[in-house]
This record gives sequence, C-alpha cells and structure tokens, in this order.
Amino acid sequence: MDYELELTNIIKTDQLLMSILKTVQELQLNDCWVAAGVIRNKVWDYLHNVQTEINDIDVIYLTS
Repeated sequence: MDYELELTNIIKTDQLLMSILKTVQELQLNDCWVAAGVIRNKVWDYLHNVQTEINDIDVIYLTS
C-alpha cells in the first residue's frame, strides 16, 4: 500500500484542511508549517469513518 499517496488524497479531498494549508502558504513565512496534530486528527477520522470538527490548528514558524 502506498501510504504517502493515501495521505495525500485524504488531505487533498478535505476542503477545510486545504483552505488552512493555502492560508498558511499565503503568509509567505520562511520555515512555516501546519503542525501534525490537525493532520493526525484528519487521518484518525478517515480511518474510523467519523467526522470531527477541527478545534485546534497549530502553525509553527521560525524567525531569523
């Protein structure tokens, strides 16, 4: 099984999650990421066939 492809598909098919990623990208910050918690929750929901609300989004960035 290609887990990377499956994860990519899970993320790409979620409009809210894609909106979050695009918003962070538009900030144009160097060394900036959406932390893994929101991704982990999305995968958990997918694997258990449930849908929970996103209630926490952590954005990590490094300033120089």
